[in-house]
Amino acid sequence: MLQLTLYMRRYCHLCHEMIDAINGMKEASQLQINQVDIDLFPELEMKYGEDVPVLLYGDQEVSRHRLDTVRLRDIVVRTQT
Repeated sequence: MLQLTLYMRRYCHLCHEMIDAINGMKEASQLQINQVDIDLFPELEMKYGEDVPVLLYGDQEVSRHRLDTVRLRDIVVRTQT
């Protein structure tokens, strides 16, 4: 299972769109998304502000604002080998 972190805000429409896009991928069953509401963490809110969603694989940024499906699929393939 590929562990990803999604920095988001509950009221953010782009965040919800990214979640829907991830869930719509055929690889979705191989992904575990840790959703972090940055409003609950002042240091993350200061770092990202309105610049969300941000999807990370470890410390590596995968996508910001819109899901980069090609990049995410590439990460899935690389971690399977």
